[in-house]
This record gives sequence, structure tokens and C-alpha cells, in this order.
Amino acid sequence: MLENRFECAQRDRKPSRVSWGSQMQSTLDIRILGPLSASAGNRILTPSAPKERHLFGLLLTQHEKVVSLSRIVDELWLKKPSKSAVTAVQTYILKIRRQLASALAISGNRVRAEILQTHNRGYLFDTSQSRFDLAEFDRLTARGSTALDAGDHAKGVRLLAAAEQLWRGLPLLDVDQGPMLQAEVARIEQTRSNARIKRVETQLHIGQFREVLAELSGLVVEHPFDEHLHGYYMIALQRAGRRQDALRVFHGLRKSMTEELGIEPSAELQLLQRRVLDANGTSPIEPTVRHSLLHQLYAATGG
Repeated sequence: MLENRFECAQRDRKPSRVSWGSQMQSTLDIRILGPLSASAGNRILTPSAPKERHLFGLLLTQHEKVVSLSRIVDELWLKKPSKSAVTAVQTYILKIRRQLASALAISGNRVRAEILQTHNRGYLFDTSQSRFDLAEFDRLTARGSTALDAGDHAKGVRLLAAAEQLWRGLPLLDVDQGPMLQAEVARIEQTRSNARIKRVETQLHIGQFREVLAELSGLVVEHPFDEHLHGYYMIALQRAGRRQDALRVFHGLRKSMTEELGIEPSAELQLLQRRVLDANGTSPIEPTVRHSLLHQLYAATGG
């Protein structure tokens, strides 16, 4: 349940201003880490009209920030707005506000003042009193990174794993996206990738080789030319006693790269393959890759 995934960070949230959430009959649940979803109790609030969904998604990726009306118009009409574009945006905002007021059993004025706000010819969606997966992901990722930096590997891995569990697919995969929203989605995906790599590296460092095998097997399929992911997978397999499988991963990547890209794997990855071949892990390391991340990790895990 989404409520369980939010439990960890919710208990550490600092007190904020007077909560309109405490006076509502239902809590607003918003999810964008996958298909767009918004609900309150049994009421579905997700807009159905394409441009209304587009606007809703845009405001949510910019939560707690004002998005100017001009930027909204450019995003929804790709800088080629119709004469009625501004009026259309205002209509979409009105519809969303009405749905929120009805589902949350609060007045339209309160929705305008406290949730979907108007600021200087722009709009801000305040999610601070909602269950919002993106905000929760950011909180868990920050706390996990802090724990890792403090040397608490177990806690850091647990928090980063909880952040990963919030994802249900590509962000806003069922919403039209212009340049602004595409950039935000790319930023969110990169944040996820960075957090995931940090967690996997930590799990390898602390000897959780088998725990990451299934995840890495899927990631190398999802990212067929990512050499670092393939390197992590090779290390995990080798340390789990599956050296032949580790070598097959390398040869599969090499075949794909040479046939589809016309290039060989990097010197770093080729050296890792030679080290995996060496049962004692004593293959010399050339100066150009002596301090590379993969080889530091290989050494730290027993190479």
C-alpha cells in the first residue's frame, strides 16, 4: 500500500503551518512516478482531457514552485498557442480546483488559497499536506544518502530501497509532454538512476551480492549499453560464485556494442573481464584504469 511506503519519512516530517489536511474528510494521494494518478478516498481526481492532464502533470513536477502562465501556454501548445490558449488554461485550472474542493470536502476558496494557488500570473500546486510520491522519493533519497555518508550502510540501503519501491514505471508515462515537462521527467529519472547506483554500489561493498543479482539482471536489459551496470553485474555474479555467467555478460555486451554501435567495450570493462578470468584476482591493472570506480569496487569486494 502507498500508505506503508510513506510511513518511514512521514514520522520524521517536521511540523509545518496549520494543516488543511487535518480538516479534510480524505487525504489527497498523488502519484507521478509511473502513470498519473490522483485520488482522495474513493474519488478519482485524475483529469481525463489530454491538455488538462498535461497541465496537472507539469504543475506537479514543479510542486512548491510557481509556473508562469506564459510557460504553461508554451508547454501545452509548443510555443504555437491559439488565441484562446490563456482562457483554456484558466478553464483547466478551474476544473481541477472544483474537483479538489468536492473530493476533499473543502471550499473552492480554500483550494485556491492553500492547494492550487495563483501567484503573479502563474500557478503553484502545494503538495505539502498530500501523499505525493515524488516528494516522498526525494525525502527518502536525501535521508538515505545522508546515512551512507555517515557510514550507516544498512540504514542507507534500506531508505534508498524504499525510495525505489515508489516507482511504478516511467514518470507520467501516460501524459503528453512538451520540452519543459520532458526536461523535468529526465531530471527525475536521473535522480533515480543516481540513487539506485549509489545503493547498488553500497550493497556490493557490504557483500550483498546475491541480493542485487535479480535487479541488475533487469537493469542491463533495460540499459543494454551501460558499461557500469554491466560491470556491477559481472562483479556480483563473480562474487556469488558464478564466474562463467559473469564472463557471458561481458561477451554479450561486447557482441551488442560491436554489432550495433561499431565499438568495443571500454578498456576499463575489458580489464575487469580479465580480472574475472583470473581466479585469484591478480591480473595487473594498467595505470589508465588503476583508480577507476569499477576496479576499486572489485578490489573492495575481495579482488
